[in-house]
This record gives sequence, C-alpha cells and structure tokens, in this order.
Amino acid sequence: MATATLTLTPSTVKDLQKVTANLTVTNGGGTAVLVQAIAPFAAVSGQNTQAVPVQMGAPFIPPNGNSVPAGGSLSFSWDLIPYAPWSGSSFVEATFTQMLFSIGCNVQMSDGTSAVPTAATLTVNSQVS
Repeated sequence: MATATLTLTPSTVKDLQKVTANLTVTNGGGTAVLVQAIAPFAAVSGQNTQAVPVQMGAPFIPPNGNSVPAGGSLSFSWDLIPYAPWSGSSFVEATFTQMLFSIGCNVQMSDGTSAVPTAATLTVNSQVS
C-alpha cells in the first residue's frame, strides 16, 4: 500500500508569488505500483474544495504511469500561484487581507487504491496593505 506526503516551498507568500508543491509517494508493499494520476486541489482552509484564487499546475504522468518500486519512493512537484486575497462584494470595495489555503491532492494507483496526503497550509498575504 502506498502513502503520500505533501509539502509546500515556501509555505508563506505574498500574492502572485510562485509556490512549489512537493509530493513524495512511498510504497510499503512487496511489489511495485504505478501512479496513474495525481489530482491537485486547493480550498480555502476550513471549507470544501471549491473554485479559489489559485492558479494550479499538475505533475506530468506518462500514459503508462510512473512506477514506485517495492519499498521505495518517488517524488513529484508542481507549481501554483495564489492571487490577491481580498474580501468584499467587489474589487473596488475590497479589503486586502491574509488568507489561508489548504493545498492537497489525490493520488490514484494502478491497483485501484488511492493515497491522499494531509493537506498543506499555504498562507497568502496581500502585497497591498
């Protein structure tokens, strides 16, 4: 059975600053497994996954998957860029503030299982105060 760990570098940024998500998939089983898909997501912390102001990339997975050897691990990364956190009914009335996002992913394996790492927290501060 495979497990996954997700970290963000850096984990506190200003809006429009690039962040790299680093995923490590570890296979504790006796045979190799294939990572067939990785579906990244972003949510405002404490809420369900939804459309949020984060431009999200995704790691490349070849058509035949990426093999994680028995007892081994494999690393993936992708970039994301958060937009200005603000509240208010329109941009003109906006109050620029700090926002926390939960960044996560769902990793699908060739054996039908999935690994979902604990979501990482991304703190975004507005460049305009």
